[in-house]
Amino acid sequence: MKFAEILKYDTDPQIMSPARAFLISLLYIISADGQIDSREIGHLLSVVGSTKTGPLSIQVANQKILDLAMSYRSRNSLDTFLVEVTPLLSQAQRKCILANLIDCAYLDGDFAQSEKNVFDKFVNAFEISQIELQPLIDIIIVKNSFSVFAQ
Repeated sequence: MKFAEILKYDTDPQIMSPARAFLISLLYIISADGQIDSREIGHLLSVVGSTKTGPLSIQVANQKILDLAMSYRSRNSLDTFLVEVTPLLSQAQRKCILANLIDCAYLDGDFAQSEKNVFDKFVNAFEISQIELQPLIDIIIVKNSFSVFAQ
């Protein structure tokens, strides 16, 4: 099942779910450096789902859940969010979120200090060891190292 399909059923604004926590986590890392890159928006759209409605226009398939996530992000600090969601998430969900956060942070080829600070807060709250995390980070760095093609 695609993640966008899971999100379709996550529309109760009163209940934090693991799926919504994933989406909100992406919003925290995307906004960490104060600028939102087009690749970061593309990554977000790949999660929430989108459909083309014209030659260059895009419609978000799960607009309601995205609006709920953005509203939560604007009202709550990262620390508040982490305290709320960490107990809700399994170890597998935590690792999935961390892998996607690091992937999103490296999309522009630079892991800004502000993004690193946000990522480190997630790592500490999720209690994932550096030994467990390093193979994911190494793969994601290679995945996003497009400079290898500029020869």
